[in-house]
Amino acid sequence: MNLRLLLTLLLITIFLQDLITFIPISSTHVLTPKVYARDPTYYPIGVSSNGISPSGVKVVVQTNSVMGYAYIGSLSTSGASLQLNVMLVMSSLSNFQEYWIQNVIQFEGSQMRFIDNIWNFTAYGAGLNPAYISGNGQLTTTTTNNGQVVSFYYYSTPYHSFSTPMSLLLFINVSKISDGAEVCIGYEMGGSYVKYDTVIIKLNNINNAYILVAPQLTGNGEQFDVELVWGGFSNGSTATFSAMKSQLAIYYKVTGTNLYSPFPEVYNYGFDTAETSSNIQATLGNNSMVCVTIGNPNPSYLTSYFTPLIPGWTLVTVLSNHYYLVNGYNTTANVPYNTQEPSYGEPYYISYTSPSNITIQLPVLNTTFYRYLPVSKVLNSSSGGSYNTTNNIITLSNGYYQVIVSYIQIPNLFKVTINVPMWGLLNGTPALIKSGEYYYGEVIELPIYNYTIIGPGERELLIPNVTYIVVTTNITIHVTVVLQYLVNIKTEYPLMVEVNGKTFNVTGNHWFNSSSTVVIPPQYYYLSAGVREELVNPTSFIVSQPNINYTASWITQYRLIVNSPLPLYELVNGINMTATHIQWINESSRVIIPPQIYYSSKTERWILTNYLNITMNSPVNFTARFLLQFYVIVPYKALAEVNGSYQNITSGWYNNGTVITVPSKYYYISNDERVVYYIPTPFKITINSSMTITIFSSYQYYVSINRELEGYVNGTLMNITSGWYNNGTTIVFKIAYYDFISPSERIVYSPNITYVIVNKPIIIEVPLVKQFLINVISPYPIKGIVNGMSINFTTGWYDSGLSIYVPVQYYYVNNYSRYVLINNMTITVESPMNFTAIWRLQFYVNASSNYPVLALVDGHLVNLTKGWYFNGSEIQIVSNVTYPINSTVRYAILSVLPSSNFTLTKPTSITVTYYPQYLVTINGQKSWYFKGSEIRLYTTVPFFESVRWNGTYNLPNGAVIIVNKPIVENAVVSINLVNVASVILMIISTLLILFAVIKRR
Repeated sequence: MNLRLLLTLLLITIFLQDLITFIPISSTHVLTPKVYARDPTYYPIGVSSNGISPSGVKVVVQTNSVMGYAYIGSLSTSGASLQLNVMLVMSSLSNFQEYWIQNVIQFEGSQMRFIDNIWNFTAYGAGLNPAYISGNGQLTTTTTNNGQVVSFYYYSTPYHSFSTPMSLLLFINVSKISDGAEVCIGYEMGGSYVKYDTVIIKLNNINNAYILVAPQLTGNGEQFDVELVWGGFSNGSTATFSAMKSQLAIYYKVTGTNLYSPFPEVYNYGFDTAETSSNIQATLGNNSMVCVTIGNPNPSYLTSYFTPLIPGWTLVTVLSNHYYLVNGYNTTANVPYNTQEPSYGEPYYISYTSPSNITIQLPVLNTTFYRYLPVSKVLNSSSGGSYNTTNNIITLSNGYYQVIVSYIQIPNLFKVTINVPMWGLLNGTPALIKSGEYYYGEVIELPIYNYTIIGPGERELLIPNVTYIVVTTNITIHVTVVLQYLVNIKTEYPLMVEVNGKTFNVTGNHWFNSSSTVVIPPQYYYLSAGVREELVNPTSFIVSQPNINYTASWITQYRLIVNSPLPLYELVNGINMTATHIQWINESSRVIIPPQIYYSSKTERWILTNYLNITMNSPVNFTARFLLQFYVIVPYKALAEVNGSYQNITSGWYNNGTVITVPSKYYYISNDERVVYYIPTPFKITINSSMTITIFSSYQYYVSINRELEGYVNGTLMNITSGWYNNGTTIVFKIAYYDFISPSERIVYSPNITYVIVNKPIIIEVPLVKQFLINVISPYPIKGIVNGMSINFTTGWYDSGLSIYVPVQYYYVNNYSRYVLINNMTITVESPMNFTAIWRLQFYVNASSNYPVLALVDGHLVNLTKGWYFNGSEIQIVSNVTYPINSTVRYAILSVLPSSNFTLTKPTSITVTYYPQYLVTINGQKSWYFKGSEIRLYTTVPFFESVRWNGTYNLPNGAVIIVNKPIVENAVVSINLVNVASVILMIISTLLILFAVIKRR
C-alpha cells in the first residue's frame, strides 16, 4: 500500500470521527433551555430558588454540591422528566464561563433512565468545543427557534423498569482541578450511590469553579437558579399526567462541612428549562416538602423559610444571639433579631441537614457580676413535641428541630411558695412552677388555668390566683383545684350544649366539671339558607365518671318552598300529607306533588298543570300552576271544532275559554269521510261556565261499487250503487250472480265483499268472469293442480283461460295392486269439454338378489328391482350375466325362484341367487365350476405308462377333488417300469417255452 493511499484513509477516518461526534441525535436527548424555546404556555412545576424573594430579600448561595430529594408516590404519564438543573461558574484571570448542568430522570410508560445535558450559557448561541469537554457522553447539536445551531453535551443510561412508591437523591458535585472543573453527576436510591457520569470541562489557569444561585442573569439571559422540576419528556415538550403524587426539596452543601442546607427562598416553578407540565400544581406540605399533585398549574412564590426534612435525616435550625457550633462548624449569630417582626428568620437563619446526628454546641458566657447560661427551647417539628434544656451541648437525630437559644443572668435567689405545682413559663421557657428558690428578676407566667392528668379521662383543673409574677421578693401563689371528667363527643357539626344553665358549642371531646348536668337539646345546624343538619339523638346526663361517650347523629335536611294559591297534598316517602309553604325534608327523601284537582264546586274545578317528583338532594322552590275547568254536558257525541282543531266532544271537563264551533250541513274529514249536522245554521260557543251543548250529527262514509247489484241495505232489498252511507249501515250481497249464455257457458259476478257494516270508507269490487262447464269422467278420484294449488278435479264450472295440470297419479287397491292414470295432461279452459280418465292396472314385484338382476320386460332390457309393473307384462330373467371378482373368481346365477320366465298377472316375489364360480384349468383347458363342484382327474395312457397330476393339488390319476378355489392341474406321463418288466419277463418266458417245444420236436 503506497503512502498516498494511507494518507487518504487517515483523512477519511478523521472525517468520520468528526461526523459521528456532531451527527444530530434523537430529540429524546435534548432537554431544551427556555432561551432556545418559545415562551411556554405552561411552566415546569416543582421547587426552585433564584436567590431573591418577591420582597427583594437576597440570599446568594455559592456551593460545590447541590442535592435534590424526590419522593414519588404515584406517577402515570406517557412521557415526562424530573430535572435537577444548576448553573456552574468557572473563572480564571482572563476568562469567565457559565454552564448549565442538568441531572435528569426521563420517565416513559413503566421505564425510566438517567440523562445529563451540559450547555454553554456564557453568551447567547455559545456552544461546546469537543477539545475542552469529555465524559461518558458526547457532543451533538440542536437548532433553535431562530435557526441557530447550538452544540451541547449529553449522556444517558439504559432504560430500566420502575415502580412506585420510590424515593431518591439527585446530586451534582463540582470541584476545581488543575486544568478545569470536574462535574460528577449521579443519584442515590435504595441506599446505593451511583455516579453515572463524570465530565471534565477544561479552562486554562482556572481560579475557581462553583455552583452559583443569585439574583442575576447569565451571558445568554438565563437566571442563576437551581430547580428540581417536572416537565415534558424532552425537546421543550409539555407533559400531561394521569396520576401524580410527589414531594420535592433542594439543598446545597455548606462549604467546608459535611452538612447541607435547604435553599431558603423557594418558588414552585422553574426559570430556565423549556420542558413544562400542563396539569399539575405544587404547594407547601405540612412536612415542609413541596407537594406536587394533579391540578391546575399555580406558578407562585412559596416561602422564605424552606425547611424540608428528608425521611431518616436530621434537620436543625438554630436561633441565637451569640455564635454556636454545628458539628464543629462555627456559625455566626443571627444578630440582631426580633421574633415579633414579620420578617424574622428572613434571612437571619441557616438550617442544616445531614443523614446522621447533628451536634449543637452553645457557649457559656461569664461577666464580673453575672453568669450568662444558655437556655434552649428545642421544638421537634416532626413529632410536634418540645422541651427546654440548659445543656450547652445538644445532639439531635432523625427529625426536624428548631433550637431557640436565649441567655439568662444568674442573680440573687428568692423563695416562691405554691400549694400545687403548675406548668407555666419561666423566663419565657415552659417549666413546672413549684415551691423553691428563684433568681432575682425571673419572670413566672402562669396560664389562667391549667390541668393535671389523674388518669384516662380524668383531670384536675388548676386555677391560680395570680398569672404574672416578677421575682423581686418572696411570693405565695394559691391554686384552686377542680375535678373534671372527659366526655368523648363525636360530632360532624358544632354541637350546642347546656351545662348548669350556660350554653356553648363543642366540636369534639370536652372536659366537664364533676357532677355537672349536661343537656344536649334538639337543635339544627344551618349550612346555608336552604340546607341544615338536624340532631336526631338529643340527650342529657350527669358527669359522674370519666369517658362518657356520646356520638351526635345528624341528618341532612333541605328546604322545600311550595308556593300555591290553592291547597295541595304531597307524598313524602309514600306518606300523604298537606303541602305547607316552607318544609324541611330529610336528604334522599322522595317528594312527589302528583297530578291533583281542586273542586270549587260540582261543575267547576282547578287542575294542577305542573308536578314535582324529585329526590331531595338540594333546596327546592316549587310554584304551582292551575288551570280552570267547567263541566259541560254533551248529550250526543259529536265532531266539532275545538280551539281551531276538530275532535269528538262528549260530556266532560273543558278548559275555561275553550271555543267550540259547529259548521252547517257537512264537515268533510276526507274525500270519503264526512259528518252531517242536523242543524239549520252554524253556531259558536265560548265556554266560561258550566253548560249543556246539544249537537245532532252522524258520520257518513263513501261506499264505492263498480257495478250496480241487488242487495239488502239495513234489511231492505234494493239496487245498491256508489254513495254516502251513515255509520253503522249494514249492506248484504249474494256470494255470486250469474248470467247463462248456454247450458255449458256463463258469466259470473262475484263481489269481493258480501257482508259489511259501514264504519269506514269502503271499495266494493265486482269482477266479471266467463266460465265453461267441464265434464270429468273417471271411476276413481282425480287431483289437478291450479296455480300451484292441488284441487279435486271433478265435473264443474271453471274460469276461462284457467290452466289445469292433471299429473300422473295412482289409485291403490291394496298395498300390492294399484291403478295408474296414463293420460296425464295440461288442460287450458277455453270452451266446454269432456275429460275421460284412462287407468292401467299395476302389480308390485318384489325382486331380491345379492347382485343386480337384468331382465327382458316386454322385450326391453331393464335392471329388475323392487317396484310396480303393468299387468300382463312378459318378464324373462337374463341368466348368462356374471359379475367377475378377478380373473379366476366370479359370481353367476345359481337359481331363479319361482321361475325365470313368466307373465305378470298378480303381485309376485322373485329371488335370484348369485353363487361363486372358480376357473379350473386341466391340461390347459379352462372351465368355470360353481363352488363345491366335484371333478375326477383322469386320462387314458398305454399300459407301459403311468399318470400323476401336478398343480394346485398333487394327486394320482382318477382322484376326485372339490372346487373351493381356482385350480390348475396338469397330467405328468412316465414309463411304468413294473409293467414293462412284467411284459419282458412274459415275453422271455414265452420264448423259452417256444424254444423248449421246438427242441423237443
